[in-house]
Amino acid sequence: MSENTITTVSADELNDMESQTDWEALQAKTDAEIQRDIASDPDAHALDADWFGTK
Repeated sequence: MSENTITTVSADELNDMESQTDWEALQAKTDAEIQRDIASDPDAHALDADWFGTK
């Protein structure tokens, strides 16, 4: 994922995207399956403590 790419969507587009989520399949995944999926996603990266920090 490019750090310079920003995508803007309308509220309707966002609602459409959410309606495409297979929540039952997501809830059926084990923690190990979720971790495997994250590890295999080139766009996923862990958030460290600094990301959660306040300034």
